[in-house]
Amino acid sequence: MSKARALFSIVITSNVLVGVSVAAYWIGDLQSLRGVTLERVTPTQVAEAMKNDRFFSDYRMAVLIMHGTVESVYTNEKKSIVRFETNSSFSTSCSFDKTPRSVLPGTSITVTSVGADATRQPHGAQLDQCIIPSQVTR
Repeated sequence: MSKARALFSIVITSNVLVGVSVAAYWIGDLQSLRGVTLERVTPTQVAEAMKNDRFFSDYRMAVLIMHGTVESVYTNEKKSIVRFETNSSFSTSCSFDKTPRSVLPGTSITVTSVGADATRQPHGAQLDQCIIPSQVTR
């Protein structure tokens, strides 16, 4: 086999592999968004779902829109945790990279979070990487 023919075979094989990889990525990307829903929830619903071990079956494929009253705010050098009032023995909290100054105990806020990113706490649910939609910069 000549060098030109071998080089041609390598180029064709490489192009086919790149094409198959791009197609597989595109199909996987489409599949990952199938079934994603928007769910309006309360802090009590989130807490009860985690308490009854059904949070991830109910909300894993959902973007959660939650409105509630802030019970407490804890901030350290890495992030802030906002705990919401609930009518449950379990708590609901949200973690933020930076908590806006307007988030104070007693205020009502709306947050969004991805259900799959939540973590189970010993006696509660923590929604991670929460966003306050009205505070998003464009």
